[in-house]
Amino acid sequence: MREFLPAVLALLVYRDAVHGYTSIVPYASRQKRSSLQMVATSSDPSSIFSTTPVSKYPTARGSEVDSRKIIAIGAGRQALMAVRLAHVLFASDELAQASLHELRTGSITFEDLASQISLCSETRDHGGSIGWITVDDEDGAKNAHLDGIFPGDAREKAIQITTKPGDIVMVPSSRGFHLVQVVDVMADVRKMASRRQRRKPKGNQARDQAGVLSGALNSDQPKDLTYKLETMGCQMNKADSERIEGQLQSLGIRPIMPEEEDKVKPDVVVLNTCSIREHAELKVYSYLGPHAKRKREGEDVAIVVAGCVAQQEGEALLRKVPEIDLVMGPQYANRMADLLEDVSNGNQVVATEATHIMEDSTKPRRESKVAAWVNVIYGCNERCAFCIVPTTRGVEQSRPVESILQEVEELVSQGYKEVTLLGQNIE
Repeated sequence: MREFLPAVLALLVYRDAVHGYTSIVPYASRQKRSSLQMVATSSDPSSIFSTTPVSKYPTARGSEVDSRKIIAIGAGRQALMAVRLAHVLFASDELAQASLHELRTGSITFEDLASQISLCSETRDHGGSIGWITVDDEDGAKNAHLDGIFPGDAREKAIQITTKPGDIVMVPSSRGFHLVQVVDVMADVRKMASRRQRRKPKGNQARDQAGVLSGALNSDQPKDLTYKLETMGCQMNKADSERIEGQLQSLGIRPIMPEEEDKVKPDVVVLNTCSIREHAELKVYSYLGPHAKRKREGEDVAIVVAGCVAQQEGEALLRKVPEIDLVMGPQYANRMADLLEDVSNGNQVVATEATHIMEDSTKPRRESKVAAWVNVIYGCNERCAFCIVPTTRGVEQSRPVESILQEVEELVSQGYKEVTLLGQNIE
C-alpha cells in the first residue's frame, strides 16, 4: 500500500499495550510482538530497561540478551558521538500511533510516510531528514540550530533512548508528536578498543615498532604498500572481507596481484577467521606462523586477525602470537582504518567490545562484478544452546530499510544482476 492518506490513518487508531509516548520498533522481526520489540515509557526514558534482565557481553549461551541495553548504557554508549535522525511530525497522538502501526506492517517506508503526511515543512521534502545530532550536548548549544525542527526536550529524550540504526521512537514536543527514526550512528571505535604499547625488540632488530603503517598513515610521502587477505568461513565473512578491503584501499594499500605473489611479500596481512569448524584456533595459529616468523626476523609487516576467532579469543591471541598488531571482532569490519591509526602509533590493539554497527564510510571492494552481498542485519539474540554465533557476532542490530534499498539501487545502477541479502537471523 504505497498510497497513504491521512483520512485513512485517522480511522486506524492504534494504541500500544502499555500507554505512553515512547515506543521503540526494531526493524528485525516486525511481526513478533515482545518486550524487546516494543517498549513504552512515560516521563523517565531510563525506565525503558526496567523490565529487562541484566546482561553481559558476551553472554552465556542460552541466556537472554537485550541489544539496546548492552549498547546504550555500556561502553558503547560512552563511545557514541552522534546520531543521525529523521522524523515525521503529527498533530495528534492517535495519528502518530496509527502511522507507527503501518510502519510495523511494512506497508510504507519511513521516507514515504514523511514526504506524504509530515507537518514539518522543513524536512518533508527530504524524507523527514533531521541530520546529525551531537550526543554530548548538555547545554543544548551544539544542537541549537535544530530547535525549530526538533525541540531540545524531545531531542534529549530521543538521544537517551535511541540506540541503534533501525529503531523508531515516538516522542512529544511543543510542535506535536514525532516519530523519529535512527538512520545512523557515529561512534568512536578507538575508545572501545584496548591498546598496549608494543615492546621494542633488542639488539640488531631494534626498529620503530609502528613499522610499515607508520610510514603509510603518518607521512605525506606515498608508499607502495600491499596487503594479503585470507577469508575463512561463511558468506557473512566474505562480505566482511569486502568491507575490510574497502578500508585498506581507502588508506592507499593495494592488494597483491596474482602475478606478484611469488615476488612480493605483503606489508599488511589480514586473516578473517571463522569459529564454526573444529580446531578453528589451531588453523589460525598455523596460518599466522610464517608471517610471525617474518616479523621476528625483522621484516616490516603488520598482522591483523579479524572475524569470529578474533572475537572469541580476544587478548589471548596476543599472548599466544605476540607479533599480532590488531585483533578485531566482526562488528569493526568497516572501521579497520580507525583502529590501524592506533597500530601506526606503535600499539597492539584489541577491539572486541559490543558497539554500534555504523553505515560504511567507504565502499566495499566487491569480489564480483555480477553478484553482490548486502547486509540487512548483524548479530543474533536467539542464544541457541548449540550455536556460538551470538557470542562471536554480537547482539542483533538491523539496518534501516531505506539504507538497504539505497545500497541495492546503487548496485543495480552499476550493473549487478544478483543481490544476496545477508544476516544471521532473517525471517
